Amino acid sequence: QIDALLDVYYGQLVKLEAHLLHEPSLPLSYLASAVEEDRRTLFVVHRLAERAEARKLIGGPLLDFLWQSAASHMGTGGVYRSLWSVLSGAGKVMANHLVAWLVYGRLSDPGGDFFVR
Repeated sequence: QIDALLDVYYGQLVKLEAHLLHEPSLPLSYLASAVEEDRRTLFVVHRLAERAEARKLIGGPLLDFLWQSAASHMGTGGVYRSLWSVLSGAGKVMANHLVAWLVYGRLSDPGGDFFVR
């Protein structure tokens, strides 16, 4: 999910570069405002990842942390959507673990972060 955020940001930068090459007199303020929402979103997601890594969160505690972070952020902009997207990606991993365990009887957990032992 974070890679998808970066891909959107890189795409925005490529468009801005093309626009700047076509119109070299664009002011710096235009460029700064064009990437402001993406910059803010990436900053929040980066800070979230740093906090999770510093606390060494894995498995259920990581999902709780992501849920609390997404649920406590108000708004409808890019930051809000990105926080829920990151939570969704982590939730899909847990759902895949559950399906493999409940349906197929396999418990593949090389990281030791699944809540079933």
